[in-house]
Amino acid sequence: MKLSKRVLRQIIREEKQKLQEGRMGEIWYQCMDNLFQMALENGYVCHLCASKAYEQCGQGPADIEICCRLIQDCCDDGMLAPLQHPTMRNVTVYTAID
Repeated sequence: MKLSKRVLRQIIREEKQKLQEGRMGEIWYQCMDNLFQMALENGYVCHLCASKAYEQCGQGPADIEICCRLIQDCCDDGMLAPLQHPTMRNVTVYTAID
């Protein structure tokens, strides 16, 4: 079976994209694991901790949108739960679910 250059380029592009998505997924789950570990060690985490977990994976500084998405994914996966800060009632923190 002969493939044209255009079809071959498209196949290469699609495979390259799949590899990139797989690597990013692995990095994202590592960030989630880092954040969960912080919650276990500290008792709770906040958005600053999410930024640090993201940076620990070699991803550079995280903006608030990335931090919120990271915390939300951890909550959706049953790793974290929202909680009112022990002393500051207007602040929401997230605790690890064992």
